[in-house]
Amino acid sequence: IMANSSGRGRLMVFAKAPILGQVKTRLQPLFSQQQSVELHQQLVHGCLQVAAMVGNYSTDLWVGSEHDWWASLSEQYHVDLLLQRGNDLGERMSQAFEQTLPGVDKALLIGTDCPFITEGYLLEAFAQLDNCDVVIGPAEDGGYVLIGLSANQPALFQGISWGTDQVLAETINLIDQHRLSYVLLPVLRDIDRPEDVVYWRSQQALLAAE
Repeated sequence: IMANSSGRGRLMVFAKAPILGQVKTRLQPLFSQQQSVELHQQLVHGCLQVAAMVGNYSTDLWVGSEHDWWASLSEQYHVDLLLQRGNDLGERMSQAFEQTLPGVDKALLIGTDCPFITEGYLLEAFAQLDNCDVVIGPAEDGGYVLIGLSANQPALFQGISWGTDQVLAETINLIDQHRLSYVLLPVLRDIDRPEDVVYWRSQQALLAAE
């Protein structure tokens, strides 16, 4: 019997707790702290709704800190809850891959800031990992909205200038240094600044009008 080429995969979603003053801070002062939290929660729900559509692959919700909200999300979307560990984003991401990859053939990691990630985008990322070491969904701001690995690669998360427009370039540099193969997916936009929200709302209106 032929082995299933798609292999077993897992989707990891990184999410921050919806705490006033700690999420979507770059939207203020245009948005109040409460509005920023509500937008963040809307993005997290949207992300988990898309994740739930991706059949064959289970989803883990990796949370930044303890919060009452997680239990209801876990129940609603049938996701396992895990706590991120590490001193910076790179350590937390690397540790999540390290914990996940021994049990599956491939893993994708996304945050909740990009509402333009679709079911098809995630399926394409999983499919690409059958033929390459790393798959990346670039962000318009020079970072990335998705990274997927077929084996643990802790080196790709070290020495990166997180939160800058150099994240993608520095990551690709490390991929090349370690002679890994990679595929870049279409560039997507994160929702970080007020103009991003305006763009997102206009896209939602266009979709609703179709």
